[in-house]
Amino acid sequence: MPELPRVLVYEPDRDLAGLFAHALRRGGYAPVRHDEWDAGDAVAAVVMEPGGPDAATLLARLRAHAGVPIVCVSNHPREAELAPAESRAYLLKPFRVGDLVALLGGLTYDGAR
Repeated sequence: MPELPRVLVYEPDRDLAGLFAHALRRGGYAPVRHDEWDAGDAVAAVVMEPGGPDAATLLARLRAHAGVPIVCVSNHPREAELAPAESRAYLLKPFRVGDLVALLGGLTYDGAR
């Protein structure tokens, strides 16, 4: 059985983080919480709240993973100073978690899924 694509999840709200993780598992991904992630571990994508207290630290750790798609999720309209330049999409909360999973499918598809 092939290994599921790992998605790094940074969402300060624990309830939302759990909801995102549940939806990702159902969508065929292996979610990894940001506080359990080793910067040496490869990930297929990142879902992050750009305004969270640890966002800048996480982005610094991600620099070694150039090209990994970042999806920003926030309850604030997109603001250039919050969204990292590397972000490929920005979802405004509230949104359907199915939309997040579908978006990731388009960003991480490599023919293997």
